[in-house]
Amino acid sequence: MNARWPSLLIGGVLALGTSLTVPASAAAWANCQGVSQNKYLGDGRSGAGLKGVYAEIEYVNESPCTQGATKVASWSLSWVSLDGPQTPADGVNIFQGGYAKCPDPTVGSCPWNNGVTYYWVFYQRETGACGIKFTTPFIKIANAATGLHFFQISKVGSNYNFYIDEVFKYARSASDLDTCWPGVVAVEYQDEMLNNGDQGGGTVSNHQLFGNVQYQNGSGWHLENHASGSACSANSNPTNWRCAWDYTHHNFYPWDNRAP
Repeated sequence: MNARWPSLLIGGVLALGTSLTVPASAAAWANCQGVSQNKYLGDGRSGAGLKGVYAEIEYVNESPCTQGATKVASWSLSWVSLDGPQTPADGVNIFQGGYAKCPDPTVGSCPWNNGVTYYWVFYQRETGACGIKFTTPFIKIANAATGLHFFQISKVGSNYNFYIDEVFKYARSASDLDTCWPGVVAVEYQDEMLNNGDQGGGTVSNHQLFGNVQYQNGSGWHLENHASGSACSANSNPTNWRCAWDYTHHNFYPWDNRAP
C-alpha cells in the first residue's frame, strides 16, 4: 500500500483523549418507521483522479429497528467506498466495505449472521461497457471485533484492493472500476441505514468515531479538512441522527440521539 498520513491512534486510544465507544445496549430499540430506503449519515467528496479511500472506523453494536407484524427492510452499516458515475434507475456503481449489523432472516435485507456484526465487502456495476448490471452478494469476511479498525480501498497495480487493519481481504480488477463504470468519481465515508428506526452511529454520551479520514488521487493521500464543529454533509434523518467534524478537521462523529 502507498504511504498515508499517520494514524492519530496510540495503542487503540486517540492521542487527543477520546475514549472508544461502548457497544449499544441489546435492550429493545426504536420501532421500524414508514417506508425503508437507503439512508446515510457521514460524508464524502467528488473529484477527478480519485483512486483510494481510508478511514479508521469505530465498532458500534448498532441496533436495527424493532420489527412489527409486517416486516420492512432494515440494517445498520458503516463503510468506506469508491463510487462511479450513477444512474439510479439501474443500480449504482460502487465498491464498498466495512461493518454490517443485519436484522433477522425473516427480513432478508442482508445476511443475518445470527445477529453478530461482521466485516463485509460489496461491488456493483450498472449496465454499460461491460454488459448488463452485475452485483456481488454481501460478502462476509469475518465477525467484527470491538475497538477501532482501519478500512481502505486503493488501486494497486491492476487491481483495486480492500484492506482491513492493513491486511488485504478482497480485490476487483482495475477494469471493473476504470472501464465498466467508467472511472471513480467520488469517495464516501458513511453510516448507512434502511429505516429511520435503525440506529445511526454511536450514543449521545459516546459518539462513533470515523478517524484519520483520507482520500487518494494521483498526487497521493490527503487528509479531509473540514471546519471544526461543521455538520457532516449527509444526514437522511436529522430528527434522530447527528454527525459533526472535530477540531482536528479530519475526524467526524455520528450518533443517534435516541441512544443515551
